[in-house]
Amino acid sequence: MSIARAREEKREYFGRDHNMDLSLSICYNSAKRGGFKPPKRRAKEGKATEKEKLAKTIRLIGWGFVLIFLNFNIGTLNLVPSWLGYLLFVSALSDLKKEPSAPRLKDFAWLLVGLDFFYWVLECFGLKEAAAFFYVIPAAVSIYFDFKFFTFLAEIAGRNCCPEEEKLLVLRSANVAMAAALVITPLLGLGLGRALFMAYALAALILVPYTLYVLFSFAKSLEKE
Repeated sequence: MSIARAREEKREYFGRDHNMDLSLSICYNSAKRGGFKPPKRRAKEGKATEKEKLAKTIRLIGWGFVLIFLNFNIGTLNLVPSWLGYLLFVSALSDLKKEPSAPRLKDFAWLLVGLDFFYWVLECFGLKEAAAFFYVIPAAVSIYFDFKFFTFLAEIAGRNCCPEEEKLLVLRSANVAMAAALVITPLLGLGLGRALFMAYALAALILVPYTLYVLFSFAKSLEKE
């Protein structure tokens, strides 16, 4: 065998079979270390992780509403003030900062934290008349916030093909109506105001659990995607 022929056979071996063995060895070692994943699978897992993060954020919003709806008092001290729930909204909107509407909603959530905290302080010191008058302000701000917030959540549900989109729009109307009732009630006479408050309390028995049901169902739908 000539020297040229021997060199050619050696080049073919190292250029083809040896490279193949080397590639297989690299893939095996990378997979063993957990560093190698097929591109398609990696993209799919990344997408699933984003949905899981979004589901976690929606649950945080649900727990925020739990804190807003709960009301445990010892004397004049409310142990579960609404501003704690609004703080959870601030945290959730920070996670959703890539959404165009999130920064403005976050600003309004901070505003509600401040207003409701001030109202809570007035109640703690037993300043009932001042608290009753001041409560109209955060209630009025919450009308705008509830409308924008539920619209925002419905848009996210629609983009992710979740069945809760329509339910969130229904909740938008219902929660805005409830917030408006809280603003109007103190302005009415004693008899009419009391009747409206009783109607509000009965509606809340239905709206509160339904709101929580829709939000936590929304989170589950995102995890199923």
